[in-house]
Amino acid sequence: MQVSYADEFLKIVTPQKKVGLEVGPLDKPFIKKADNRVFYVDYFDEIQLKNKIKNNKNRNPDKVVELDYVLKGKKLSEVVDRSFDYIFTSHVLEHLPNFLGWLNDASKVLNSGGIIFSIVPDCRYCFDVERPWTGLGELVENYVLDRDRPAPRHAFDQRYYHKNVKAARLWADYSNYRVKVPRTFTVKQSYDTFDRALKGYHDCHVNLFTPDSIVDCIEGARKLGMLDFKILKCSQTRKNKLDFFIALQLD
Repeated sequence: MQVSYADEFLKIVTPQKKVGLEVGPLDKPFIKKADNRVFYVDYFDEIQLKNKIKNNKNRNPDKVVELDYVLKGKKLSEVVDRSFDYIFTSHVLEHLPNFLGWLNDASKVLNSGGIIFSIVPDCRYCFDVERPWTGLGELVENYVLDRDRPAPRHAFDQRYYHKNVKAARLWADYSNYRVKVPRTFTVKQSYDTFDRALKGYHDCHVNLFTPDSIVDCIEGARKLGMLDFKILKCSQTRKNKLDFFIALQLD
């Protein structure tokens, strides 16, 4: 029997005895406030989040949680007024315009030895299946440039390469199924998204990872002196699933 992400999380963190921060809980917080000392943060406020997900059949706007902190373009360290023993994220790291910069900023609100536990989509088994993976060079460039929003090319690529695939079918017949599924959007639609991203913040997947590639990037960033986290554990993507988890600990 496969161990759940909740069980993996509990092997690494004891939330009842720690103070945590969950990023982007929306309507389905991973860590419940009733049982734990956890705070919630998101980029948008509750009203904006409800409007954002109101047409999403997999979400319930009425269950969007009350937030303790709202970023609205600011960094965690600029908004949060306390420190934490751990930070939890699910399907957040792939959206970060400055992946290394975000981790370094998060370290400012973590206690010594603090942990970041993240669930991350594996780009091989989701709609990003055709997109090129993100390498260390791109992460370093985004860090040095202190990128604060996705580049227009990120918005373009998410649309241009987008395919409505099913993870289980990719696992069953990766090569054939991947090729047979048509792209979802036209080149013109992709360019329209590029144009919108030129004019303002356009949320999209910026970072495309597999378990092995994210480990390579983090280890490379550490060697460059750009990151003060070590890898506690990184799972492999489970059969028929589309994501994995990684746990990082602050040095």
